[in-house]
Amino acid sequence: MPFFDFADAFGNVDRKILIKTIREDFGISGRLLHHIADFLSDRDARINVNSLTGEWYPSLLGTSAGTVLGPILFIMHIHKAPSCIKPKFADDFTSVATGNSSGEVEISLQEHVNATVEWCKERKMTLNASKTKVMYFTKDSLDTNINIMINGEQVEQTNQVKYLGYILDSKLSLKPHIEFTCGKALRSMSKIGLLMKGRNGLNVKLGIELYVTLVRPHLEYALPAWAFLMTSSQMEELEKTQAQCLKKIMGLHVHTSTEALHVASGVIPMRFRAQELCEREFTRLLENPLDHPLREIMPLPRTTIKTPLSYLRFQSKDILNELESLNCKIGIKALCNPATILEADFPGQSHAITSRAGNSKTRTKQQETQAKSEMDSFISNLSHDSLLVFTDGSISNRGGSLPATVGFGACSAVLVDPADNNRKIKGSQAVGNITDNVECETQGIALALELLEKYMDERVLRAKKCFIFCDCKAAIEIACNQRNKTKHLEALKKIWGNTKKLKARNSSVDLIWCPGHCNIKLNEEADQLAKEKARETAANFTISSASRDIITCETAKKIIQKKIIDKWQSSWNRQVTGAATHSLVPMVGSQICWSKKRSTDISYARMILNSTNLLDH
Repeated sequence: MPFFDFADAFGNVDRKILIKTIREDFGISGRLLHHIADFLSDRDARINVNSLTGEWYPSLLGTSAGTVLGPILFIMHIHKAPSCIKPKFADDFTSVATGNSSGEVEISLQEHVNATVEWCKERKMTLNASKTKVMYFTKDSLDTNINIMINGEQVEQTNQVKYLGYILDSKLSLKPHIEFTCGKALRSMSKIGLLMKGRNGLNVKLGIELYVTLVRPHLEYALPAWAFLMTSSQMEELEKTQAQCLKKIMGLHVHTSTEALHVASGVIPMRFRAQELCEREFTRLLENPLDHPLREIMPLPRTTIKTPLSYLRFQSKDILNELESLNCKIGIKALCNPATILEADFPGQSHAITSRAGNSKTRTKQQETQAKSEMDSFISNLSHDSLLVFTDGSISNRGGSLPATVGFGACSAVLVDPADNNRKIKGSQAVGNITDNVECETQGIALALELLEKYMDERVLRAKKCFIFCDCKAAIEIACNQRNKTKHLEALKKIWGNTKKLKARNSSVDLIWCPGHCNIKLNEEADQLAKEKARETAANFTISSASRDIITCETAKKIIQKKIIDKWQSSWNRQVTGAATHSLVPMVGSQICWSKKRSTDISYARMILNSTNLLDH
């Protein structure tokens, strides 16, 4: 298997060949082609080193590094690479050859290399023979030499190579990658460690957040792809690395119980995190259509062959059984084609009237009073002809092992008639038999726009300032900033359509975050209306064997997370070590109130984890 290396792949693209490829292979012409050609033309470049700046020189090659369009143009440039190049990711070219003997493999690989060299000449791209590597995969204990030539120069044979962040070994051993992964995580942790010195420096809460954000991603990078090779001892290495990092952050002793450490820090053990990632990846694969390459090679449920996909299916048996018991399945992901993108028309600016309202679960009475006062003041200061709509979404839980945010969903909207403030136009609708709160809130925004358009149409109104109040920041982000476009496409299409109609009336729409559960009258009315509709949906529900409910991958992820937390809780309940901690923190995922002072946090953590010199705590 050769791993090709190009000499400055992005920077040496011949722009004339690229433009020709775009025109002939992709059928792009007219103004768009002229725009791309203009983007690539008349470009200059210079080098800046410290305080020294070089002269400007014409830039005649390359796809313009650092631009959004650059990588897309490069992919278009190489899309007709030889058929033997597989897999292919940007400029990381590889080829695979198999045979009954090393001689057969060598001949086949040389043919692949020759085809790639000829293609590079046509594209005026240069292969870097000195950095190109070849690897021979075999179970034999004896080393086998493979002689591959590029332009008369022999390619170096190696037993290990880093490919897309994964350390490949000629024996397909996972050990080199585990060592590389743990080492990289510890090096990243050492940088965070510079912010801590004994009992001084970074507080524990911020340290844990930095670990989850900057260190743990190294341990779980591409884990679903290689987890099927992992042994129990290798999983223990990941667990030890995570524990080492957390003990450093929390100032704990080496002998501290690892299980208790995870509970106190709120960081899930790696064995459960690995299963969660595998299940999430499998449900993501199920979003693809049946003719997708990965769906076509997906093994049957009870296959005995151990492959990455069969392992993912095995790890996902809990979520698959749960979906079966709920009589639902993962919906096929909607494709966002160019025509759909052109339909996009988002509401205007979104902003929060109050930034000090806190979270609805941890909000103090003072914060609640202040938030209500600021919202009431904002509403009273609006012009009398403004249109106000309060919207909300609600979930009626289906029970069982489902999280509280998944179940029968509904949304509502309450519009205040500016001609009569006591008159309210209300609307509500069911969202699904098994959905999540964010989808309900997003559908609520779509319903609010629908109410606005209908109200203005009936009264032939124009040029109105419209305000939609929503208590879900995630839904506002989806509606205004195109976040998770394909995952909420149906709701977004409704939002786009009604936004266009309102803009055609010269009306603007602003989305306002409204803190929920702050006794804001109209928000409470919308909340109550959505809850009633959700309960009604639950009461009218009957299981149909003829059809299955469709759920999104996002909803499935929440179900997976809940089941993984339940497994972690069950394991914690059975633990013998850490019994003292269990008596203080019996529930996993509990939010421990850390102070903002590291010295206090360390003492507190040691007392919780029974790792202190104090005799009585």
